[in-house]
Amino acid sequence: GGEDGKILLWEVAPPQHKQSRSASYQHRNVALRPSGSSPMGTEIQLLSAQPVAVFDEHRAEVVSLSWSKQQATDANDPFLLSASLDKTVRLWHVSRPGALHIFQHADMVTCVDFHPTNDSFFISGGFDLKLRCWSIPNGRVKAWAQTPDIITAVQFSPNGNMVVAGLMRGQVYFYMTDGMKYYTQLESKNRRGRASDGRKVTGLVFRGNAESLNNRKGLHRRCTSTDSQTTSSFAVTARADYANHTPMRGRTYSDQSTPSNIGGGLSINSGSRRLQDHLLVTTNDSRLRLYEMDGFCAIQKYKGALNTKMQIKASFSETGIYMICGSETGVVHIWESLLNHEMSLKAKAAAHKKVDRSNPCASFDPYHGTSSAGQRAVTEALFVPSSCVKRAFMNSKLFPTLHSLDQFKCDFGSSMIVTSDDEGTIKIFLKRAPLDIVIR
Repeated sequence: GGEDGKILLWEVAPPQHKQSRSASYQHRNVALRPSGSSPMGTEIQLLSAQPVAVFDEHRAEVVSLSWSKQQATDANDPFLLSASLDKTVRLWHVSRPGALHIFQHADMVTCVDFHPTNDSFFISGGFDLKLRCWSIPNGRVKAWAQTPDIITAVQFSPNGNMVVAGLMRGQVYFYMTDGMKYYTQLESKNRRGRASDGRKVTGLVFRGNAESLNNRKGLHRRCTSTDSQTTSSFAVTARADYANHTPMRGRTYSDQSTPSNIGGGLSINSGSRRLQDHLLVTTNDSRLRLYEMDGFCAIQKYKGALNTKMQIKASFSETGIYMICGSETGVVHIWESLLNHEMSLKAKAAAHKKVDRSNPCASFDPYHGTSSAGQRAVTEALFVPSSCVKRAFMNSKLFPTLHSLDQFKCDFGSSMIVTSDDEGTIKIFLKRAPLDIVIR
C-alpha cells in the first residue's frame, strides 16, 4: 500500500510461463541445454512481472495491511484488511474488484491485524486513542479499550487471546481479547538520554508467528507491497497452489465464536520456552527490544538501523533465529536473536545486570554502487518463507531432475530477502549458498 491510496498484489513464485526477466536471478554456472532437448530454465523469479490485482478505493495513504490467517484452499483465497489515513479499514478479496466492506472510524487509522484463529474478528487502532475489536459479520465493534495516547501498532498474540498495542511514546499495552480488559503494560524506551521520554512504536511481532503460519496447510500465497511513493506497509506470505481470480466459495463469516472463547491463552512454559513467548518491539529511537512474556521484561536490545521518523519495523525469519529491519539510510540490517544459547535468559540478564545490546551480525545496501545509494529509505525488509523459496526454485526449471528440495539441509527461510523503499521499488536478494548447494 502506498501514499496514493492504492494496494497492489503480486503472485508469489509464479509458474515459468508467467515469468519475465524482472524480479529474477540468473546463476552464472547454469548453461542452457543443447537445442532439441527439453527446455531448461535459467532464472529464478519470486514475483509475477505485473500485479495480479489493484485496489484503489482508499482516499489517503494506506499505512497497514493484514492477511486473514485461517487455512485457505485453492478455491478460497485469504481476505485482506487495509488501514488508511482516510479514517477507514476496508476488507478485500482477490477475486473481487472492490471492497467487500468499509469500517468507518472517528479519526485516522494507523494499524490493523486479523485475529490469528478466527477470521471473523480483527483489531484496529489510530489517532482517536481507541483500540477496537471488530466483528466482521456484524460490521460493528465487539469490544474496545481507551488508551492514553495515539495507537501506532497493534498485534494479536499467536493464539489470539491477548492484544498488544504500541503507542506514540514507547508505551506497550496488553489487553485480554475477552472484553478488551487491561492486563499490563511496559515502557519500550531508554532510561536516560535524549529519547528517555519515549519514541513511537512502529512495529510489534511475536517470535514464532512465521513458523506457526508455515506449519499450517495451504499457506497463503500472496505478496502485497508498495506502489509509487510508498510509506511503510509491506507483507509477504505464501500458499501452496495459486488460483487466479477464483470466485469466493465455501467461506461464510460466522459470529458464533466470540474473542472470549477463541484460542487457548498466551502460553507460558518455563520448562521449554516457546517461541511465541517473546515479543519484538521496534521504536523510533532506532532500537529493537526483545521482551520475555514470562515477566514482561526486556532481555535483548538491538541497534544499528537508523529509524527516527518513519514507520519501519523489524521481523523474524521463519525459524526465529534471525531478525531483519530496513532503515532510513537505505541499509538493511540483520541480527541473530541469540535466544538459542543453553544459558538461561534470566541467568544471562543477572550476569550482565543490564539488557544485552547487540550490533547487526550482517548488513547490506540494496543500492550500493548506484546513484541512489544513501538516498532512499528501505521501509520494509522481510525474509521470504522457505515454502516460497523452494517453489520459486522448482518453478524456474533449473533443476529438471529434482521433484523436491526437502532433502537438502539448508535454511531456505533465511536465504531470500524482499525489500521495498520510499520510492515504490521492490528488490529481491538471494543468498548464493543455498543455490550452490542445490546445483552441486
